[in-house]
Amino acid sequence: MDGNGRYICLLLVLVMLGGVGAGCLGIGDDDVPHDDSGDGPPVSDADMDGIVDGADLCVDTPTNETADSDGCSASQRDADGDGVFDADDLCPGTPAGTPVKADGCESEVEDDDDSEFDYGNWLQPAAVPDKYTMFNSDDGWESVAANIDALSFPIAKIKDNRNNDVSAIINFTDAHDIELVVVGGGTLGIQTNCDDTNGEESARRELIKLQHIYDLGGEVDYLSLDGPISRVIDKGRNGNCGFTLNQSIEELVDYMQAIHAEHPDIRIGWLPNLPNWAYGDYTRYHCNREGWSDHTFDYVLEELFTALAQVNESFAYVLVDHPWGYASATHIADCNYDVTTVDWVQRLIDLEMQVKNHSLPFGLIYNSELGGVSSNAEFHNESLAYITAYQNHGGSPDVRMINSWYTYPTENLPESEPYTLTNTMLAALAILENGTNGNGTNGNGTNGTADEFHFANWMHPNSAGNKAAMFNETEQWDETLAGIDAFGFFIAEVANVRTNLTPIVDVLRANDIAIAVEGGGTLNFAGCNDQNGEQSAIRELAKIQRVYDAGGQVDYFTMDGPISRVIAGGRDNNCGFTLNQSIEELVDYMQTMHATYPDIGIGLLVNFPNWAYGGIEAYQCNNTNWGNGIDYHDVLEAAITAVEAAGEEFAYFIADNPWGYASGTHNSVCSHDVSEIDWLGQILALENQVKGHGIPFGLTYNSELGGNSDNASFHNETLAFILAYQAYGGSPDIRNIESWYPYPTENRPEEEPYTFSNLMLAAIAILESDE
Repeated sequence: MDGNGRYICLLLVLVMLGGVGAGCLGIGDDDVPHDDSGDGPPVSDADMDGIVDGADLCVDTPTNETADSDGCSASQRDADGDGVFDADDLCPGTPAGTPVKADGCESEVEDDDDSEFDYGNWLQPAAVPDKYTMFNSDDGWESVAANIDALSFPIAKIKDNRNNDVSAIINFTDAHDIELVVVGGGTLGIQTNCDDTNGEESARRELIKLQHIYDLGGEVDYLSLDGPISRVIDKGRNGNCGFTLNQSIEELVDYMQAIHAEHPDIRIGWLPNLPNWAYGDYTRYHCNREGWSDHTFDYVLEELFTALAQVNESFAYVLVDHPWGYASATHIADCNYDVTTVDWVQRLIDLEMQVKNHSLPFGLIYNSELGGVSSNAEFHNESLAYITAYQNHGGSPDVRMINSWYTYPTENLPESEPYTLTNTMLAALAILENGTNGNGTNGNGTNGTADEFHFANWMHPNSAGNKAAMFNETEQWDETLAGIDAFGFFIAEVANVRTNLTPIVDVLRANDIAIAVEGGGTLNFAGCNDQNGEQSAIRELAKIQRVYDAGGQVDYFTMDGPISRVIAGGRDNNCGFTLNQSIEELVDYMQTMHATYPDIGIGLLVNFPNWAYGGIEAYQCNNTNWGNGIDYHDVLEAAITAVEAAGEEFAYFIADNPWGYASGTHNSVCSHDVSEIDWLGQILALENQVKGHGIPFGLTYNSELGGNSDNASFHNETLAFILAYQAYGGSPDIRNIESWYPYPTENRPEEEPYTFSNLMLAAIAILESDE
C-alpha cells in the first residue's frame, strides 16, 4: 500500500433541473472524503483520457492506459459491478447485490439473527501447570465444560509445538461443541516491518502459528486481535512503529485481508485495552503517562469501521479488556483529579452502545488486576463483583469472558474447589444465566419459592414503638405501606397472646404485603440429639399457629443463625454438634415445618461478622470465629447441598451485618487493623455465592452503633449503608430494614424525622431510584 492511500472512483449522479454531475470520492491520508463534482455540467478532463469529466465514469485513468467510451481503461473495468476491478476479480460474473470479499468472491455474511455468532460465555484458562492436562478429559470441570460457548488461548500457546497438547484442545472442543478462540496481536510493531508491508508480514507470521491447528485437523473459529492499533501507532505501546492513525488502520486492513485470504471463515475481533485510551470526554485512566495516540478511542473505532467497510471487511465482534480496578476506580491513578468521581462503568456502557450501533456483538472480559496479583480469593470475588456491578449498571455484553493473565488464580481445576478459575467461571455462569440483572430469579409470587421470588423491600421494626398499634390507624404511615413488600415480626411477637393479630393480618392482606416471621431454626434448648430439628420445628410451629388462627399465613420464615445455635464453637450453650450434625438437624427442621405448612418460604439468615469467610477471620477474630473458625463459604455450600439433596430448598438468604461491621468502624479486638479489610467486598462475595445457586440474596440494613445511641444516628447510618453497598455494586433481592435495638423509639408518623416509618420511606426512595 502506498502512502497516498487507495482511491476508488465512485459515480455520483445528481439530476438537478436536467443537469448531470459526476465526480470521484477518494480516501487519502487525512481520511477526509473529497468530492470533485461541480454544480453544473463539467467541461474539464482531469485525467486527459479524451472523455470529459461529466461523462467519465473513471476520472483517474492512468496516463499510460487507453480509455473506452465510458472513460475507463482495462485495469479499471468492473464487468459484474461488485466493486472489484476485473483485473483483480477472481470470481467474475458475481450476481448483482452479492456481498463480496476483496478478491471479488462471495463473502459469508452473518444473518441479522446472529446465528453464526456464539453470544455467550468464554473462558481462557490461566497459565498454570494444569492447563496442559485439563483437556485430557472434563473430569473436575464437567459443569463448566457443559455451559461455556468458547475456549480462548493466546497464540503463543498454539505455536509452542506441543502438538499433543494442541491435539487435546482440538479434541476437547470438538467433543463438547465448544468453539476455539485464538488471541493474536494483529499488526505487530517493530517485531516485523514498520513500513507498508507491516500488515501482510504480521499476518504471515501469525498464519504460520495458526496453521498448527489446521494441520492437526482443527479450525480457528475466532481470532481476537489484542490491541493491534496500539502496537504500531505513534505514542502506542513500547516498540510501536510511529505510524499515523491512517497508516495504522491501513496496515490492520491489510492484515485482516491477508488472514481472510487464507482462512475466510475466521471471525476476527478487536480486543482493545481500554483504560489506556481516552474515550469521548473521558480521560485515560492514567492521565500523566503517555497515552495511546492523540486520538480518542471512539474516534479511532469509527475511522476503523469506515475503512474496513470500504474493502468489504468487518470485525465480527469487539471484546474489551478493562479490569475491575479500573472500572471501579479502586486502582491507583496519577491524574490530577479524583478518578473515583468518574463513572468508569458508564464509559464502558457508552462503548457497548457504540459497538452495538454498528450491529456488532460487544464483549467484556471480567477479571481483576488487583486480585490477580493478590490471591485466588480476591481474584474470584472481584471478578464476580464486576459482573454484578456491570449488569446492575445496565450493561449486557454479548460475550462474557473470564480469564487471567496474572499470577492468580494458581489453579484452573477443580470447579468444586473454591477460587480455582473454573470455580470462578461456574459462579459467574450462575450469575449471568440467572437473569440480565444478575439478581437471581424474579417473578410475582409470595409463596417463597425461589422461582417465584420478587425484588422486595422488607420492613421489620423493633418492639419499642407499640408495633401492634400501627395497624389500628394506618393513616400515619400509608405511603410506607404502599412501598413495602413484606412486614417482619419476631416469633415471640406473634406468639404473644396479648397481641391481637387479626387487625394486623387484615391490614397486610388489604395492602398485598407478605408476613415474614423471624425464628431460630435449630434451637440449642430443644434437645441436643438427633431429634433437635424435629423438636425445634414443633416448638416454632406452635408459636406461628396464631397467625393462621387470625386468618393469615406466614409467607416467609427466616431462621436466624440456626447452625450457630448448635455447632461446636458457635453461640453460647451450643450443642457441640459437628457441621454435618448441624446440617442434618437443619434439614429435619425444614422438613417438619413443611409437613405442616408446605407453602412457607423458609430462608436462612447468617450473622455474618461472627464467621470467617473467604480466608478472612471474623470481625472479632477469636472472640467469635463461629464453628471454631470454619469458613462460612464451606458451611453454606455444605448446607445448600444437603438441603437440596433432601428435596428442600432455601427460598432466600439474608445476611445480618450491621453498618459498623460493614464499614470497619466498629471496635474490634483483633490484633490487626480491621479498617483495612474490604468488608463490603466480603458481603458482595457472599451475595455472589448465594446467587450462584439461584437463591435470592437479602441484606439487613441497620446500625448497631446507631441502634444503641439515638434515633437520628440509626436513621443516618442505615441510609449510609444502603448508599455504600449500592455504590460498591451490591444488589440484594431483599432489602430488609430492621432493628432489634432500643432505637428508633417510635415507628410513626412517617413524616416525623427519624421514626422507623420515616426511615423506611427514605430507604425506599434510595432503593427505588437506583432501580
